[in-house]
Amino acid sequence: MDYKHLLDYCLDKMAEAGADKAQVVLSVSEKHELNTENNTVKLLRSTEEFDLNFKFIKDQRAASTSINKQSTEAIDAAIEKLVDLSKAAPVDEASDISEFTEPKVFEIGVLNPNFDQVYEALETLNAEMKTNYKSIYGDAILSYDRRHKYVANSNGVRLEEVGGYYSFTMMFSAKEGDRITSFNYTGASTCELKKKLLELGALEELLDQSIKELDAKAFEGKFVGDVIIAPSCLEEFLEYLSGAALADGSLIAGSSKFKNKMGEQVASPMLTWHSNPTSAELAPGYTITGDGFVAEDLTIIENGVLKSFLISQYGANKVGLNRSGNYGNAFIVEPGEKSLADMVKNVKRGILLNRFSGGRPGPDGDFAGVAKNSFYIEDGEIKYPITKTMVSGNLFEFINAIEAISNRRINYGNCVLPWIHTKGGTISGQ
Repeated sequence: MDYKHLLDYCLDKMAEAGADKAQVVLSVSEKHELNTENNTVKLLRSTEEFDLNFKFIKDQRAASTSINKQSTEAIDAAIEKLVDLSKAAPVDEASDISEFTEPKVFEIGVLNPNFDQVYEALETLNAEMKTNYKSIYGDAILSYDRRHKYVANSNGVRLEEVGGYYSFTMMFSAKEGDRITSFNYTGASTCELKKKLLELGALEELLDQSIKELDAKAFEGKFVGDVIIAPSCLEEFLEYLSGAALADGSLIAGSSKFKNKMGEQVASPMLTWHSNPTSAELAPGYTITGDGFVAEDLTIIENGVLKSFLISQYGANKVGLNRSGNYGNAFIVEPGEKSLADMVKNVKRGILLNRFSGGRPGPDGDFAGVAKNSFYIEDGEIKYPITKTMVSGNLFEFINAIEAISNRRINYGNCVLPWIHTKGGTISGQ
Protein backbone atom coordinates (compact mmCIF):
# COMPACT_ATOMS: atom_id res chain seq x y z
CA MET A 1 0.00 0.00 0.00
CA ASP A 2 1.32 3.45 -0.97
CA TYR A 3 0.60 5.22 2.32
CA LYS A 4 2.01 8.57 1.15
CA HIS A 5 -0.45 8.57 -1.73
CA LEU A 6 -3.21 7.72 0.76
CA LEU A 7 -2.29 10.71 2.94
CA ASP A 8 -2.31 13.03 -0.07
CA TYR A 9 -5.72 11.71 -1.02
CA CYS A 10 -7.04 12.48 2.49
CA LEU A 11 -5.67 16.03 2.43
CA ASP A 12 -7.02 16.69 -1.07
CA LYS A 13 -10.49 15.47 -0.10
CA MET A 14 -10.53 17.64 3.06
CA ALA A 15 -9.47 20.65 0.98
CA GLU A 16 -12.29 19.92 -1.47
CA ALA A 17 -14.67 19.78 1.52
CA GLY A 18 -13.68 23.32 2.49
CA ALA A 19 -11.06 22.82 5.19
CA ASP A 20 -8.97 25.88 6.00
CA LYS A 21 -6.49 23.57 7.70
CA ALA A 22 -6.24 19.78 7.64
CA GLN A 23 -4.00 17.14 9.20
CA VAL A 24 -3.78 13.37 8.89
CA VAL A 25 -1.89 10.97 11.16
CA LEU A 26 -1.51 7.37 10.02
CA SER A 27 -0.27 4.62 12.36
CA VAL A 28 0.40 1.08 11.19
CA SER A 29 1.66 -1.47 13.71
CA GLU A 30 2.65 -5.12 13.50
CA LYS A 31 3.15 -7.57 16.34
CA HIS A 32 4.72 -11.02 16.09
CA GLU A 33 4.62 -12.74 19.46
CA LEU A 34 5.40 -16.00 21.20
CA ASN A 35 3.36 -16.84 24.31
CA THR A 36 4.22 -19.28 27.09
CA GLU A 37 1.91 -20.89 29.60
CA ASN A 38 3.44 -22.40 32.74
CA ASN A 39 6.90 -22.40 31.18
CA THR A 40 5.94 -24.02 27.88
CA VAL A 41 5.71 -22.23 24.53
CA LYS A 42 2.05 -22.43 23.54
CA LEU A 43 1.19 -19.86 20.90
CA LEU A 44 2.69 -17.99 17.94
CA ARG A 45 0.57 -15.08 16.77
CA SER A 46 0.86 -12.14 14.39
CA THR A 47 -1.46 -9.13 14.34
CA GLU A 48 -1.61 -5.84 12.47
CA GLU A 49 -3.42 -2.62 13.32
CA PHE A 50 -4.22 0.32 11.08
CA ASP A 51 -5.38 3.68 12.43
CA LEU A 52 -6.09 6.83 10.41
CA ASN A 53 -6.78 10.06 12.34
CA PHE A 54 -8.19 13.21 10.73
CA LYS A 55 -8.24 16.82 11.92
CA PHE A 56 -10.43 19.30 10.00
CA ILE A 57 -10.61 23.03 10.76
CA LYS A 58 -12.98 25.44 9.00
CA ASP A 59 -13.89 28.93 10.19
CA GLN A 60 -11.98 28.22 13.44
CA ARG A 61 -14.25 25.27 14.15
CA ALA A 62 -12.33 22.02 14.62
CA ALA A 63 -13.45 18.44 14.24
CA SER A 64 -11.61 15.15 14.43
CA THR A 65 -12.35 11.50 13.83
CA SER A 66 -10.51 8.24 13.21
CA ILE A 67 -11.07 5.08 11.20
CA ASN A 68 -9.33 1.71 10.93
CA LYS A 69 -10.01 1.22 7.21
CA GLN A 70 -8.04 2.45 4.21
CA SER A 71 -10.57 2.30 1.40
CA THR A 72 -11.49 5.52 -0.41
CA GLU A 73 -15.14 4.86 0.48
CA ALA A 74 -14.34 4.78 4.21
CA ILE A 75 -12.18 7.92 3.92
CA ASP A 76 -14.85 9.81 1.99
CA ALA A 77 -17.47 8.90 4.61
CA ALA A 78 -15.17 10.01 7.43
CA ILE A 79 -14.61 13.40 5.78
CA GLU A 80 -18.35 13.89 5.28
CA LYS A 81 -18.73 13.23 9.00
CA LEU A 82 -15.97 15.76 9.75
CA VAL A 83 -17.79 18.47 7.81
CA ASP A 84 -20.96 17.89 9.84
CA LEU A 85 -19.02 17.78 13.11
CA SER A 86 -17.21 21.02 12.35
CA LYS A 87 -20.47 22.86 11.68
CA ALA A 88 -21.69 21.90 15.15
CA ALA A 89 -18.37 22.66 16.87
CA PRO A 90 -17.80 25.92 18.78
CA VAL A 91 -15.43 28.57 17.47
CA ASP A 92 -12.06 27.90 19.09
CA GLU A 93 -9.07 29.99 18.06
CA ALA A 94 -6.72 27.64 19.91
CA SER A 95 -7.30 24.80 17.43
CA ASP A 96 -4.45 24.49 14.93
CA ILE A 97 -2.18 22.04 13.13
CA SER A 98 1.58 21.60 13.34
CA GLU A 99 3.82 24.14 11.66
CA PHE A 100 5.91 23.51 8.56
CA THR A 101 9.19 21.70 8.98
CA GLU A 102 11.42 20.08 6.41
CA PRO A 103 10.24 16.56 5.52
CA LYS A 104 11.97 14.00 7.70
CA VAL A 105 12.12 10.22 7.98
CA PHE A 106 13.19 8.75 11.33
CA GLU A 107 14.40 5.17 11.72
CA ILE A 108 14.67 3.95 15.32
CA GLY A 109 15.20 0.69 17.15
CA VAL A 110 15.29 -2.74 15.52
CA LEU A 111 14.31 -2.86 11.86
CA ASN A 112 15.59 -6.39 11.13
CA PRO A 113 14.44 -8.71 13.94
CA ASN A 114 15.99 -12.06 14.77
CA PHE A 115 13.12 -14.46 15.47
CA ASP A 116 15.47 -17.31 16.33
CA GLN A 117 16.72 -15.17 19.23
CA VAL A 118 13.12 -14.57 20.32
CA TYR A 119 12.46 -18.31 20.55
CA GLU A 120 15.80 -19.05 22.23
CA ALA A 121 15.28 -16.31 24.83
CA LEU A 122 11.89 -17.72 25.80
CA GLU A 123 13.19 -21.29 25.96
CA THR A 124 16.04 -20.16 28.21
CA LEU A 125 13.54 -18.42 30.47
CA ASN A 126 11.34 -21.53 30.58
CA ALA A 127 14.29 -23.72 31.57
CA GLU A 128 15.40 -21.32 34.32
CA MET A 129 11.87 -21.04 35.69
CA LYS A 130 11.47 -24.83 35.86
CA THR A 131 14.79 -25.13 37.70
CA ASN A 132 14.87 -22.14 40.03
CA TYR A 133 11.25 -21.02 40.44
CA LYS A 134 9.21 -24.19 40.74
CA SER A 135 6.53 -22.51 42.86
CA ILE A 136 5.94 -19.72 40.31
CA TYR A 137 3.08 -20.05 37.86
CA GLY A 138 2.62 -17.56 35.08
CA ASP A 139 2.47 -16.58 31.45
CA ALA A 140 5.09 -14.73 29.44
CA ILE A 141 4.99 -12.98 26.09
CA LEU A 142 7.99 -12.01 23.97
CA SER A 143 7.20 -10.14 20.81
CA TYR A 144 8.71 -8.09 18.05
CA ASP A 145 6.73 -4.91 17.54
CA ARG A 146 7.12 -2.77 14.45
CA ARG A 147 5.43 0.60 14.02
CA HIS A 148 5.14 2.98 11.11
CA LYS A 149 3.80 6.49 11.65
CA TYR A 150 3.12 9.26 9.15
CA VAL A 151 2.03 12.86 9.72
CA ALA A 152 0.92 15.06 6.83
CA ASN A 153 -0.94 18.36 6.83
CA SER A 154 -1.94 21.34 4.74
CA ASN A 155 1.01 23.36 6.10
CA GLY A 156 3.33 21.07 4.17
CA VAL A 157 4.35 18.86 7.09
CA ARG A 158 5.57 15.43 6.01
CA LEU A 159 7.01 13.39 8.86
CA GLU A 160 7.58 9.64 8.94
CA GLU A 161 8.81 7.30 11.67
CA VAL A 162 9.61 3.62 11.27
CA GLY A 163 10.76 1.71 14.32
CA GLY A 164 10.84 -1.66 15.98
CA TYR A 165 11.69 -3.28 19.28
CA TYR A 166 11.37 -6.47 21.29
CA SER A 167 8.74 -6.38 24.03
CA PHE A 168 8.65 -8.73 27.02
CA THR A 169 5.91 -9.09 29.64
CA MET A 170 5.29 -11.67 32.32
CA MET A 171 2.39 -12.12 34.74
CA PHE A 172 2.86 -14.54 37.60
CA SER A 173 1.99 -15.67 41.11
CA ALA A 174 3.46 -18.15 43.57
CA LYS A 175 1.66 -21.26 44.75
CA GLU A 176 2.56 -23.89 47.33
CA GLY A 177 -0.15 -26.27 48.54
CA ASP A 178 -3.21 -24.23 49.46
CA ARG A 179 -1.25 -21.00 49.64
CA ILE A 180 -1.29 -18.69 46.63
CA THR A 181 -0.19 -15.08 46.21
CA SER A 182 -1.85 -12.25 44.35
CA PHE A 183 -0.55 -11.87 40.80
CA ASN A 184 2.26 -9.55 39.90
CA TYR A 185 3.69 -8.54 36.54
CA THR A 186 6.57 -6.77 34.90
CA GLY A 187 8.08 -6.27 31.50
CA ALA A 188 10.42 -4.22 29.40
CA SER A 189 11.15 -3.29 25.83
CA THR A 190 14.63 -3.66 24.38
CA CYS A 191 16.48 -3.22 21.12
CA GLU A 192 18.62 -6.30 21.69
CA LEU A 193 18.20 -9.70 23.27
CA LYS A 194 21.67 -10.00 24.76
CA LYS A 195 20.41 -10.07 28.34
CA LYS A 196 18.45 -12.95 29.79
CA LEU A 197 14.74 -12.21 30.12
CA LEU A 198 15.11 -12.76 33.88
CA GLU A 199 17.26 -9.63 33.95
CA LEU A 200 14.61 -7.39 32.36
CA GLY A 201 12.17 -5.29 34.38
CA ALA A 202 13.64 -6.41 37.74
CA LEU A 203 11.96 -9.77 37.11
CA GLU A 204 14.30 -11.84 39.30
CA GLU A 205 13.67 -9.64 42.33
CA LEU A 206 9.93 -9.69 41.80
CA LEU A 207 9.88 -13.48 41.46
CA ASP A 208 11.85 -13.83 44.72
CA GLN A 209 9.46 -11.42 46.41
CA SER A 210 6.46 -13.34 45.08
CA ILE A 211 7.70 -16.50 46.80
CA LYS A 212 8.11 -14.58 50.06
CA GLU A 213 4.53 -13.34 49.64
CA LEU A 214 3.32 -16.87 50.32
CA ASP A 215 3.79 -15.89 53.97
CA ALA A 216 2.02 -12.54 53.63
CA LYS A 217 -0.26 -11.40 56.39
CA ALA A 218 -2.81 -8.66 56.84
CA PHE A 219 -1.43 -5.55 58.45
CA GLU A 220 -3.31 -4.35 61.51
CA GLY A 221 -3.61 -0.77 62.69
CA LYS A 222 -2.89 2.58 61.11
CA PHE A 223 0.07 4.94 61.11
CA VAL A 224 1.72 7.75 59.17
CA GLY A 225 5.18 6.72 58.04
CA ASP A 226 7.65 6.32 55.22
CA VAL A 227 7.06 4.92 51.75
CA ILE A 228 9.76 3.55 49.49
CA ILE A 229 8.23 3.73 46.02
CA ALA A 230 9.64 1.02 43.74
CA PRO A 231 10.40 1.73 40.07
CA SER A 232 7.51 -0.56 39.11
CA CYS A 233 5.16 1.83 40.89
CA LEU A 234 6.95 5.14 40.31
CA GLU A 235 6.02 5.49 36.64
CA GLU A 236 2.33 5.40 37.57
CA PHE A 237 2.80 8.14 40.17
CA LEU A 238 4.72 10.31 37.68
CA GLU A 239 1.89 9.91 35.18
CA TYR A 240 -0.55 10.98 37.91
CA LEU A 241 1.58 14.08 38.58
CA SER A 242 1.68 14.87 34.87
CA GLY A 243 -2.09 14.77 34.61
CA ALA A 244 -2.67 16.74 37.79
CA ALA A 245 -0.20 19.55 37.21
CA LEU A 246 1.67 19.50 33.90
CA ALA A 247 -0.62 18.56 31.03
CA ASP A 248 -3.33 20.30 28.99
CA GLY A 249 -6.33 19.38 31.14
CA SER A 250 -5.17 20.81 34.46
CA LEU A 251 -3.55 23.89 32.90
CA ILE A 252 -6.60 24.75 30.82
CA ALA A 253 -8.92 24.17 33.79
CA GLY A 254 -6.65 26.33 35.98
CA SER A 255 -6.46 23.57 38.59
CA SER A 256 -2.72 22.86 38.25
CA LYS A 257 -0.74 23.55 41.41
CA PHE A 258 2.21 24.36 39.14
CA LYS A 259 0.45 26.82 36.84
CA ASN A 260 2.39 29.86 38.09
CA LYS A 261 5.47 28.03 39.37
CA MET A 262 7.76 27.93 36.33
CA GLY A 263 11.34 28.38 37.50
CA GLU A 264 10.39 27.88 41.14
CA GLN A 265 11.11 25.11 43.63
CA VAL A 266 8.25 22.60 43.52
CA ALA A 267 9.98 19.44 44.79
CA SER A 268 12.93 18.23 46.80
CA PRO A 269 16.31 19.32 45.39
CA MET A 270 17.08 15.59 45.08
CA LEU A 271 14.56 15.20 42.24
CA THR A 272 15.58 15.64 38.61
CA TRP A 273 12.99 14.29 36.20
CA HIS A 274 13.18 14.24 32.40
CA SER A 275 10.92 13.32 29.52
CA ASN A 276 13.45 12.15 26.92
CA PRO A 277 11.76 10.37 24.01
CA THR A 278 14.88 10.51 21.82
CA SER A 279 17.27 9.24 24.52
CA ALA A 280 19.59 6.38 23.61
CA GLU A 281 18.69 4.88 27.02
CA LEU A 282 15.21 4.00 25.76
CA ALA A 283 14.32 1.14 23.45
CA PRO A 284 13.13 3.02 21.54
CA GLY A 285 11.31 6.22 22.49
CA TYR A 286 9.49 8.27 19.88
CA THR A 287 10.39 10.98 17.37
CA ILE A 288 7.02 12.50 16.50
CA THR A 289 4.57 13.98 19.01
CA GLY A 290 0.87 13.27 19.08
CA ASP A 291 0.09 16.67 17.60
CA GLY A 292 2.48 16.29 14.69
CA PHE A 293 5.77 17.93 15.72
CA VAL A 294 9.29 16.55 15.84
CA ALA A 295 9.80 15.38 19.44
CA GLU A 296 12.47 16.95 21.63
CA ASP A 297 13.90 15.88 24.97
CA LEU A 298 13.12 18.10 27.94
CA THR A 299 13.68 18.37 31.67
CA ILE A 300 10.49 18.65 33.70
CA ILE A 301 12.04 19.22 37.13
CA GLU A 302 15.73 19.92 37.74
CA ASN A 303 17.03 19.75 41.31
CA GLY A 304 13.46 20.36 42.44
CA VAL A 305 12.89 23.39 40.17
CA LEU A 306 10.07 23.32 37.59
CA LYS A 307 11.58 23.65 34.11
CA SER A 308 8.83 22.57 31.72
CA PHE A 309 5.19 21.64 31.35
CA LEU A 310 3.98 18.79 29.13
CA ILE A 311 1.59 20.85 27.05
CA SER A 312 0.44 20.37 23.46
CA GLN A 313 0.04 22.98 20.76
CA TYR A 314 -3.67 23.27 21.56
CA GLY A 315 -3.08 23.62 25.29
CA ALA A 316 -0.35 26.19 24.74
CA ASN A 317 -2.61 28.28 22.48
CA LYS A 318 -5.44 27.99 24.98
CA VAL A 319 -3.53 29.27 28.01
CA GLY A 320 -0.91 31.47 26.38
CA LEU A 321 2.15 29.30 27.08
CA ASN A 322 4.82 27.82 24.83
CA ARG A 323 4.22 24.34 23.48
CA SER A 324 6.40 21.69 25.13
CA GLY A 325 9.00 19.78 23.16
CA ASN A 326 7.05 16.54 23.60
CA TYR A 327 3.83 15.16 25.05
CA GLY A 328 5.30 13.29 28.01
CA ASN A 329 6.12 9.70 28.91
CA ALA A 330 9.67 8.45 28.22
CA PHE A 331 10.38 9.38 31.84
CA ILE A 332 13.93 9.27 33.17
CA VAL A 333 14.66 10.12 36.81
CA GLU A 334 18.27 10.81 37.76
CA PRO A 335 19.75 8.39 40.31
CA GLY A 336 20.66 9.29 43.87
CA GLU A 337 23.50 8.16 46.08
CA LYS A 338 22.12 5.39 48.32
CA SER A 339 21.52 1.70 47.79
CA LEU A 340 18.06 0.31 48.37
CA ALA A 341 19.40 -1.56 51.40
CA ASP A 342 20.65 1.68 52.96
CA MET A 343 17.34 3.37 52.22
CA VAL A 344 15.51 0.58 54.07
CA LYS A 345 17.87 0.98 57.06
CA ASN A 346 16.73 4.60 57.44
CA VAL A 347 13.02 3.72 57.70
CA LYS A 348 11.67 3.70 61.24
CA ARG A 349 8.26 2.51 60.12
CA GLY A 350 6.83 2.27 56.63
CA ILE A 351 6.33 0.13 53.54
CA LEU A 352 8.09 -0.87 50.35
CA LEU A 353 5.40 -0.09 47.75
CA ASN A 354 5.81 -2.33 44.71
CA ARG A 355 2.37 -1.97 43.15
CA PHE A 356 -0.53 0.42 43.67
CA SER A 357 -4.17 -0.20 42.84
CA GLY A 358 -6.36 2.86 43.19
CA GLY A 359 -8.19 5.67 41.45
CA ARG A 360 -6.49 8.54 39.66
CA PRO A 361 -5.75 11.43 42.05
CA GLY A 362 -7.57 14.73 41.66
CA PRO A 363 -5.96 18.13 41.04
CA ASP A 364 -5.02 18.42 44.73
CA GLY A 365 -2.82 15.31 44.41
CA ASP A 366 -4.56 13.25 47.10
CA PHE A 367 -4.51 9.54 46.37
CA ALA A 368 -5.67 6.35 48.08
CA GLY A 369 -5.57 2.72 47.11
CA VAL A 370 -4.38 -0.79 47.91
CA ALA A 371 -0.70 -1.59 48.38
CA LYS A 372 -0.15 -4.72 46.29
CA ASN A 373 2.87 -7.04 46.43
CA SER A 374 4.32 -4.78 49.11
CA PHE A 375 6.29 -5.19 52.34
CA TYR A 376 6.15 -3.79 55.88
CA ILE A 377 9.34 -2.12 57.17
CA GLU A 378 10.16 -1.44 60.81
CA ASP A 379 13.37 -0.30 62.51
CA GLY A 380 15.33 -0.48 59.29
CA GLU A 381 14.32 -4.02 58.33
CA ILE A 382 11.84 -5.50 55.90
CA LYS A 383 9.68 -7.54 58.27
CA TYR A 384 7.07 -9.32 56.15
CA PRO A 385 4.89 -9.08 53.02
CA ILE A 386 1.49 -7.47 53.60
CA THR A 387 -2.05 -7.99 52.36
CA LYS A 388 -5.27 -6.02 52.76
CA THR A 389 -3.34 -2.80 53.33
CA MET A 390 -4.33 0.66 52.14
CA VAL A 391 -1.89 3.47 51.39
CA SER A 392 -2.84 7.12 50.97
CA GLY A 393 -1.05 10.42 50.74
CA ASN A 394 -0.49 13.46 48.58
CA LEU A 395 1.70 13.42 45.47
CA PHE A 396 2.84 17.02 45.87
CA GLU A 397 3.79 16.43 49.48
CA PHE A 398 5.58 13.21 48.50
CA ILE A 399 7.91 14.89 45.99
CA ASN A 400 8.78 17.55 48.55
CA ALA A 401 9.44 15.05 51.36
CA ILE A 402 12.00 12.90 49.53
CA GLU A 403 14.56 11.42 51.89
CA ALA A 404 16.65 9.52 49.34
CA ILE A 405 16.80 8.30 45.75
CA SER A 406 18.52 5.02 44.93
CA ASN A 407 21.76 4.85 43.01
CA ARG A 408 20.37 1.92 41.03
CA ARG A 409 17.66 2.29 38.41
CA ILE A 410 15.54 -0.11 36.37
CA ASN A 411 15.41 0.41 32.62
CA TYR A 412 12.01 -0.71 31.33
CA GLY A 413 12.76 0.45 27.81
CA ASN A 414 10.05 3.11 27.90
CA CYS A 415 11.37 4.67 31.15
CA VAL A 416 14.39 4.54 33.48
CA LEU A 417 13.47 4.86 37.16
CA PRO A 418 14.97 4.47 40.65
CA TRP A 419 13.49 3.72 44.06
CA ILE A 420 12.37 6.86 45.94
CA HIS A 421 12.13 7.08 49.74
CA THR A 422 9.61 9.67 50.91
CA LYS A 423 7.57 10.50 54.02
CA GLY A 424 3.97 11.19 54.94
CA GLY A 425 2.16 8.09 53.73
CA THR A 426 -0.83 6.86 55.71
CA ILE A 427 -0.74 3.07 56.03
CA SER A 428 -4.03 1.44 57.07
CA GLY A 429 -4.65 -2.21 57.80
CA GLN A 430 -7.71 -4.13 58.85
